Order: sequence, then structure tokens, then C-alpha cells
Amino acid sequence: MRAAAHTAISGASAFALISMLRRHHPTARLPDPVFAAVVAAIASGLPDLLEPASSPHHRKFCHSAAFAVIVTTGMRKLYDWMPATPGEAFMRDALLGIGFGYMTHLCADATTPLGLPLLGTIS
Repeated sequence: MRAAAHTAISGASAFALISMLRRHHPTARLPDPVFAAVVAAIASGLPDLLEPASSPHHRKFCHSAAFAVIVTTGMRKLYDWMPATPGEAFMRDALLGIGFGYMTHLCADATTPLGLPLLGTIS
């Protein structure tokens, strides 16, 4: 999948998901949908920075289902974190946006014919 597709999918998905969650759960501590969409769109290329798409079989550990579990766990810890300052709140929201972008990249890759490896290889 091309970088432009990852960017568009990540931005649109983050905006839609956060907007929907905020509407149905007004007390949820989620980032602003526009901010999260911009951060997610920018961060959507992170998996391919960690494992460059130099071949169709570039998906290793950072493109694996196991790594998705790690990212999801980290996002849950971030969500549960109660920032004490506006700077910490900004950092929390930015990191959640990065997590959305990373996870959307992996979800998009999972829909391709090669999918995602369960564990991948650590090189």
C-alpha cells in the first residue's frame, strides 16, 4: 500500500473514530478529532520508517499482530494516564494520535494479500 493511502486512511479513520466516540461518550478523555487526525496522518508512515518497504516481504516484527498488541496496550496506558499539566495533556494526546496512525497503518496492511505476520522476525 502506498504512503498516500496510509496517510489518507489514518487521518480519516482517526477523525471519524474519535468524533464518534466523543459523541457517544462525552466524558471520554480523547484528543480533539482534528488534532488526532493530523497527528495520525503524519505518523502513519512510522511502521515503514522502522521497516522500510524495500520488498513486498518487508513486514517483520514492527508490522506484526504481536506488535499491534504492544501498541494497543501502550495506547490503553496512555488513555488511563491523568496528566497533571497542559504540557502533559498535549503529550498524551499527541502520543494517542501517533498510536492511531500506527494502528491504522497495520490495519490497512492487514487487508492486503500478504496481510500481517503473527510475530514476524526480529532482525
